[in-house]
Amino acid sequence: MPDFALPAYQSRSGSARSKPPTIMPDTSGAVRDQRPHVILKLAVSSDDKIGAAGRKPVAISGEAAKARVHLLRAQCDAILVGIGTVLADDPLLTCRLPGMEPQSPVRVVLDRSLRIPGTSRLVHSARETPLWVMTSNLSEAPAAMKLGAAGAHVIRVATTVTPLPGLDLAAVLHALSERGITRLLVEGGARVASSLSQQAWSTKSGCCAGPMPSEPMASPRWTHCR
Repeated sequence: MPDFALPAYQSRSGSARSKPPTIMPDTSGAVRDQRPHVILKLAVSSDDKIGAAGRKPVAISGEAAKARVHLLRAQCDAILVGIGTVLADDPLLTCRLPGMEPQSPVRVVLDRSLRIPGTSRLVHSARETPLWVMTSNLSEAPAAMKLGAAGAHVIRVATTVTPLPGLDLAAVLHALSERGITRLLVEGGARVASSLSQQAWSTKSGCCAGPMPSEPMASPRWTHCR
């Protein structure tokens, strides 16, 4: 039995969400493997970079692309980022198109050691828009209790040591599927995106190409969108 009472398809008011109509690719493989249909969204600079040096926030895509991303958020059950993105950007991860705020998806954060700050916008808004924090079985219980008291839902999954130590993405996807997530939008960071692409778990990719930002861009280059 799923251990989260509020289904991902309900709005803040508790009424059923009415998803905007969208044409999605065949998800038979995802259903068979008990994982959501994964959509990978990236903004890529003209030299194939996806972030600034030092993890500093940098604007790559324009306003039209940003509006499309917010619509895509409304069309998905959940949106996923890694803890690095949370620490660097303090994102809200809601749909902010006029009149579509109630369509905001469940926010999912991969956080093996529960480093997400209690002062983050995600935690502060956890009672308005669901926040699920995926962590390891070894993360500290007091930190999990604080998140729970703030309205977040902590989900423990298996970890892996190869190719890099972290949460087992297969276990993450399975846990989300068990909780009713069928369409998952992944917005970063680079490590999460790379792992999903290498495992071929991203069934659709959306790359927003942008000009070269003024900030020095970080390596490595991202060539999966070519």
